[in-house]
Amino acid sequence: MKTRVIPTQVHGILDYVVGSALMAAPGLLKLDNDTAAAQAPRAMGFGATAYGAATDYELGARRLVPMPLHLAADAAGGVALAATPWLTRDAQRGARYWLPHALIGGSEVLLAATTETKPHDERSHSRAGRLISKAVAKAPGSTKTKTKLMAKAAGVGTRAAAKTKGRSAMKTARRKADQTPPAPVRAAIVGLGVARELAGQRR
Repeated sequence: MKTRVIPTQVHGILDYVVGSALMAAPGLLKLDNDTAAAQAPRAMGFGATAYGAATDYELGARRLVPMPLHLAADAAGGVALAATPWLTRDAQRGARYWLPHALIGGSEVLLAATTETKPHDERSHSRAGRLISKAVAKAPGSTKTKTKLMAKAAGVGTRAAAKTKGRSAMKTARRKADQTPPAPVRAAIVGLGVARELAGQRR
């Protein structure tokens, strides 16, 4: 049974909504600003919004943080938020000092456990993936091997997507292979370049 049913795009929307709500929650609930129960939601809301903007999903501005790491941070933050009022004894002040923390913290853990780990958009999912794809395209080797490597680097998740992206990657690899001179020719070109540099320095 598939447990990860929430698309990363939906998760991204919730990240920004919940992050903003957490930063505003202490004021709305009229919590004492000097308590940890008031400071914890603000800290988590700010942190979740910040690393959400840097996450490798559809709503990420920079797409640097891998989705599994983002989900692990969400789960850890949810546990910390739910536990803070009890660890600091702020829970003794009343339900508004612990109940919202428990509900939102538990929701964060559940959301982290049920969100997909790969974005659905067609962009290369990370800077590392894009660099690997470029390196594979330029590297020597058979077209079949290159296609497999490039499909993995692009984060192909399903068999159908792998076939589609694999064909595209194969065409790109073939085009680059046709345009790239054989290894001996490339070595000769590099040698001529070095010789020119040396000759220029002697002058």
